[in-house]
Amino acid sequence: MLVSALSNWFPLAVNTLIGLLLTPFLIAQLGKKDYGIWALTLSFVGYYGLLRLSVGTGIMRYVPFYAGRKEHEAASQVVSTGLAMFTIVGALILLLSAVIAGPAARFYKGGRDLAVLVWIMGIVAAAECPSRIFDATLRARERWTIANVVTVANAILYAAGLVTCLLLGYGLIEMGCAVIGSTLITLIINIFVTRRVCPELRLAVSLVKWQRVRELLAFGVLTVIGTMAYSLALQNHRLIIGKLVSLEAVGVYAVAAVLIEKVRSVVWAPLQVSWPRFALLDGEGDYVGITRLFQKTTRYSGMLASWTALVLLVAGPSFIRLWVGDGFETAGSVLIVLGIGCLVESSLYANGSLLGGTGRQGMVSLFAGIEAIGGFALSIVLGRKMGMVGVAWGFVVFVALMRGLIVSWYVCRLLMLNPGTHFVQTLLRPWLILTVLAVVGYWLGLPTYANGWLPWLGLVCIVTALYGVLSFLFVFTQQERQRAVEKARHILARVDLLADARK
Repeated sequence: MLVSALSNWFPLAVNTLIGLLLTPFLIAQLGKKDYGIWALTLSFVGYYGLLRLSVGTGIMRYVPFYAGRKEHEAASQVVSTGLAMFTIVGALILLLSAVIAGPAARFYKGGRDLAVLVWIMGIVAAAECPSRIFDATLRARERWTIANVVTVANAILYAAGLVTCLLLGYGLIEMGCAVIGSTLITLIINIFVTRRVCPELRLAVSLVKWQRVRELLAFGVLTVIGTMAYSLALQNHRLIIGKLVSLEAVGVYAVAAVLIEKVRSVVWAPLQVSWPRFALLDGEGDYVGITRLFQKTTRYSGMLASWTALVLLVAGPSFIRLWVGDGFETAGSVLIVLGIGCLVESSLYANGSLLGGTGRQGMVSLFAGIEAIGGFALSIVLGRKMGMVGVAWGFVVFVALMRGLIVSWYVCRLLMLNPGTHFVQTLLRPWLILTVLAVVGYWLGLPTYANGWLPWLGLVCIVTALYGVLSFLFVFTQQERQRAVEKARHILARVDLLADARK
């Protein structure tokens, strides 16, 4: 699980780097108008994702669940049914693209290029449907590293295809065809890899069952509801600020919100491996193992979330100043408030992972809906009094109330854990280290020294080193400290051997 968790950072880093490098290149080569057409077309692909109804999350729940019960026939039925469902969805996407291509081009005045590109991206989205089933299957069987390698390969093929087309002097249509090529190659790789590493899972038309359709749809629809409720809560911030404050304030708030979303991705990426493991243990009936995994995941997520929150609190405002310049000082205040909310929700990631992995997605949707509605109402109330910072506090208060108290109490009740004892054993110490270092950092005025990128990087390294040492001493268990020391000695020994070999 550790290797799988660490591997989840690989595609995140690659996609971020590709995005940073590719975007200015595309703008320079295409010009603003053609790049706008390209970006608009990609947004259509994003909306097509709603038609998938989060069936992939159902795969992540039921495949490991049935595998844990040694019911490989049922697991094969789930995958085969999911593939059949996504084949139908892909056909619908193709039909929808053909229907809307012309009207979309006329509505946006994009001409023939936009119409053809919408149709081409429909082919891309349709080809992605079966590929997502195979990707979800690999992750459901805990082959995260292999799935991440395929994801990175797809990202590289995508970027290489676009760059090659532009360097050869081609335009938007050829770029779309290049994306079709990279998507089809990824699909072939996914099919080959899944059949190779998951031989216990069979794919056949005879395995498509209506019962599995109901399972996947019921689970997927609930997941969509929960995800949309949470996404709408984040988007509503901008709507509230635009009405209560100003449109300029929306842009300032968006700077802080983008950083929070990136930090959340960094924390959540390695924790995703717990979902299929919870489902597997649930299928095996190993409820002691579920409790142990829940406590361990919560402790690790608390350590990781506390570190990122510390960096946000101490170095976040100065990063915004260096990144976008003066005039965004309020974004630093918003970043600190949202960072507190990110600390709570990221530290308690195991709550949602356990509920989803054990088939309680209905409760996740219920909690997410209450959180979204309550946070929206409180953000309006506080926004009238405190501006955009009040809007951020409205969201954070309900995150702390729902995830920190209500959901945590519900999960502890399921596992027959004492909530107070669970908090002390998993989150208290990393949160205390975060608090102490943040207070000392502001008392010493460390954020004021980050007046350039090099001093800022030095500040992040110092804070990270201090947090790492204190976590090693006070958060790690004795066994974890021993393993870390042995691993460090092993690495140093290998370095010495390599040095001697070179001599």
